[in-house]
Order: sequence, then structure tokens, then C-alpha cells
Amino acid sequence: MKVCVNCFFDKELKGFISSSSEIGDCAVCESKNQPLLDVSELFDFFQELVDNFKIDENGMPIGSKIQSNWSFFSSHGSANKILNYVLPNLQTEVISSNINVEYTDDIIENYDHWEILKEELKWKNRFVINIERLEELGWDGFFNTQFKLSKETPLFRARLHHQSGMVVYKTEEMACPPKEFASGGRANPSGIPFLYLSDNPETILYEVRAS
Repeated sequence: MKVCVNCFFDKELKGFISSSSEIGDCAVCESKNQPLLDVSELFDFFQELVDNFKIDENGMPIGSKIQSNWSFFSSHGSANKILNYVLPNLQTEVISSNINVEYTDDIIENYDHWEILKEELKWKNRFVINIERLEELGWDGFFNTQFKLSKETPLFRARLHHQSGMVVYKTEEMACPPKEFASGGRANPSGIPFLYLSDNPETILYEVRAS
């Protein structure tokens, strides 16, 4: 089976197919004079995709599942034609586009953890502090840059006086504000106080708009 760029909505696949030197008419979506690619060259991709699903009579047809979640194919018709050809060639019990499926337990578990993390970041804590949980899920690999601070690392905080000429704040007055005075900002929701520090004195002066 040959497919063309118009069979898919996914940009990466469209780009991969468009690099093909074979030009012709697509038997799947009936587009004319398009780059064509033998769908067997996409078997590895489809194997990884299908591995995310398991048969579940209470689920929905895999073609509809993929389309409703990702709009991966250009149409339901193209989805069914391609999947019905590809699936029997893969290592899976899902052999047609109308077999009902659900995500695997690992996918559902990761999704549930993401929903919890999302709600925490939106309403409770704008900083990810449960690093152990991220490491268990393997999500720590998404962070390209990580730093560990030692107790000896000097950190700075600036705080503006409401009136000029006042004495400097005492050290104990430089902690994070009480929760009743914690207003919402870029990195914290209202009512959740945080102590914002920097290793660069110039940065903290800029952040408080010191003159």
C-alpha cells in the first residue's frame, strides 16, 4: 500500500512522506500527483503507536481513539484504510481499526500523575518539589538543566521600603511574606507564600524595580 502526505494530519509524517521521490496518485485518499511512500516504511512507527493500547470491550475503536485524541490521520476514512492494512503486519492483538481499545495501564498511570501535577502547579504550588516522584516516572529526563545548591551557596533577596530613609530590614524580616500578604504573581498563586532568592545581586534589584 502506498500513502501520500494528504493521508495524514501529523506534520512529522507529512514531512517524511514529502521527501519521497516517487510521485503518483494515492489509492487511499485519492489525491492526485502527490509524493508516495510504501506504508511498510512506517511499520516501526505504527508499532510504537499501537503499543500504547490494549484491547478493551468497553473502550472505543482504535481508529476513532487515535483520531479523537490526536487527529493523526486526515480523515476517519483514511485512518480505517491504513490501519486495516498496517495492523495485521504488526506484533499486536489489535488487528483491525474497529477493535475496541483503551490505553495501557502505564499510559493511564502516567496520565493520572500528570493530572495531579497539573492541578498542583495551577492551584497549590508553582514549583515542582516532589523530585522523587518525577524520577520514579522517568519525567526528570525532560529537564535539560538541573542544579544542586549546597548550604554554602550565597543567595540574595531584595525588599523595597515604602518610605525612603528608613533603616534596613532585619534579617528575620527578609523571609517570605505571611500567607495573608502573599499576592498572586508570575510564579505563585494568591495566598501561597514563597521565598524568592537569586545568586546574582543585580537580578534581585531588577526584580523589585529598585531605583
